[in-house]
Parts: sequence; C-alpha cells; structure tokens
Amino acid sequence: MSCDPVGIEADVGEDVLLPCIVKRGDTISLSNPTVNWQVNWLNGSCEVVNSYYYGQNHPEYQCGQYKGRTEFSSQGLSDGNASLLLKNVTPADFGNYTCHASLYENTPQTLQIVLLMQKKTQ
Repeated sequence: MSCDPVGIEADVGEDVLLPCIVKRGDTISLSNPTVNWQVNWLNGSCEVVNSYYYGQNHPEYQCGQYKGRTEFSSQGLSDGNASLLLKNVTPADFGNYTCHASLYENTPQTLQIVLLMQKKTQ
C-alpha cells in the first residue's frame, strides 16, 4: 500500500517527526514487525536512516550521518505508528525519505514517502 507523499518543513537545528502511519483494519499485529526508514539521494542511491526488526533498532546498518540522531519507538507500533524522530536537522538532511513498514498479518507492506524541506523564510 502506498500513500501520497507528505511534506514536512523544519529549520536547521530543529528536531522533526517524520510521519508513517499504517492502517490496521481488523488484522493481527505481527510478532516481529519491521520498519525501515531510508533516504533517497538525487543520484538514485538509498541510505538506511533507521532499521527496526526482531524487537530492536539496528544502528549497525545506519548511514553515518544519522548515527545518534534518530529515535524510533516501538511503543506505537500496535497502533500503526511507525514515525521516526530526526534530531538536530542539518542542511544535508533535506530530501525524500521512505518508510517501509510491515506491522500486521495478511496486509501489504506500507510505503510512506516523506519530503523533508527547509522552512521558508519571510
């Protein structure tokens, strides 16, 4: 399942929540939900921003520029919340992010695209 891209604005130095909400319906939660956040660079390559599976985050797969700056909580997963907190936004962080989430049995993987943009100055 994919959704329309969501636009989020932030200033350099701010913390920003990148939203990823999975529609649940009447399905049962997976015993091992997976959530992968990636950033898509202009050259077509992807980098892992945050990876969660087997009940924990896996920072060993995380792109270096995001180490120590992401916060993913599994507490909201049963309600379909796979959002990611990105701390201390840098100019290099602006771009397209993709959330791939598998939370429930017999449902397709959710794909959410988030466009992180710098706030417009007046």
